[in-house]
Amino acid sequence: MLGDFVKDIRMAMRKLDGARRLKIGMVAIAVLLCSSFFLPASPLQEQALYFLSGTFNGGGQWPVRLYKVDAAQEIVTFIREVAPSSETVIADYDHGVLVIASPPNAPNTLDTVFMDSPSKLSRESLSYDAKKFLPESIFELNIAMKGPVVALALGQMWRQIDPQPATRLLGVAVASSDDSPFEVPWNSLEGVRTSGYVGGELPVDNQYVPEVRGNPLHIIIDDPNGVSTGIPRPAYLKPVDEFSDSYRLFAANDEITGLFPFLPPNGSVVDIKVGPNGAWSRIELPMVVSRPRAFGYWIAAIATEPRNQNASASERRTEYNAADLRNLRSSPGQETRAGERIGKRGTVDDLFSSSQSFYPGALIVIDSRTKGIFTVMTGTGDSEVVLVTDQAVYYRADHSLYKADFVAGKLTKGSLIAGSPEIAQAHWAFLSPAKATR
Repeated sequence: MLGDFVKDIRMAMRKLDGARRLKIGMVAIAVLLCSSFFLPASPLQEQALYFLSGTFNGGGQWPVRLYKVDAAQEIVTFIREVAPSSETVIADYDHGVLVIASPPNAPNTLDTVFMDSPSKLSRESLSYDAKKFLPESIFELNIAMKGPVVALALGQMWRQIDPQPATRLLGVAVASSDDSPFEVPWNSLEGVRTSGYVGGELPVDNQYVPEVRGNPLHIIIDDPNGVSTGIPRPAYLKPVDEFSDSYRLFAANDEITGLFPFLPPNGSVVDIKVGPNGAWSRIELPMVVSRPRAFGYWIAAIATEPRNQNASASERRTEYNAADLRNLRSSPGQETRAGERIGKRGTVDDLFSSSQSFYPGALIVIDSRTKGIFTVMTGTGDSEVVLVTDQAVYYRADHSLYKADFVAGKLTKGSLIAGSPEIAQAHWAFLSPAKATR
């Protein structure tokens, strides 16, 4: 459109004298400048949606793959296989990286996806004797002059006789030209970063969200005191024992710090501190939730209930065996999940059938700055928020991706972006080019 306009102006100006050319030229420039503000953005200016698909569970060798979504045509395009398997995936939206640690159980390879350049390949290695040591935890740390660092806390907790907790942190920078592994000082945990839990009923133990307690908050490593993060505990919390003083540090990024208590009061709550010097505040949620995760200032979580709907408050923490679980209610969407394959033998429903939780199909999104709470009803148990920006919420329901926009302070009904079998294992999404700081 603008190209035709410019062509017409050029042809007309050839027929005019110098003075008239100058006047018309100035008018044309003004029109072009105004047009750039009012015409819709061209596709080249729009951000493309990517997602990472993969499942970590019980040492399974399932690949992690990167896909691109063409929302206009509802097409999913395979980009590349990032890793042949995974122990965990670390997401850092401030630094614009997704880091896949593999193989399962004894990860020694870190593959990094850069959100501002998805085609870029980066792989770092960590060398240790897996016959003697295994990771007790995996941390992302922000270390001066190195940027984001992924570190393995290596110990021998698997030993039946005389188990040994982690004695060293072995790390490597994942967004730096200096990719040499190094021994990380324990006090570097003051720079710990985390983005919380993904859904899909992926094991929480593989997500390495730090357990913290004390004041300041300490990461529990080898003793009741642990290692200090330097983060003050909310002053309004008055724990009476170590159980009531246990929390999950589900958010630690450039924008917020977030705690999720092990033993929440009636209903669910999250404790949030905005900015490095902000005050803690408690947000009471309209439903019981699990698996909180953070996207900058935004928080998302999944509505969760016990499989035994008749359980009393004291029974809700009861662990049921596989035989008992078969007699309890299943999250909605079981038939769909049973047809979604994971590898050659497994299905998505295998993860849900062994779960202690019932997911009614509701998601919540929280703006930590305003304390505003938004609800997304999906109607299916296998659903989760995979990305939140100030403009929209992107969420997965079974093997489909949806987008709901923020309009005038409200969240619109979600519209379908794409549906594809690969989406059933999509738990991380990003827009590219992203505003990454590397």
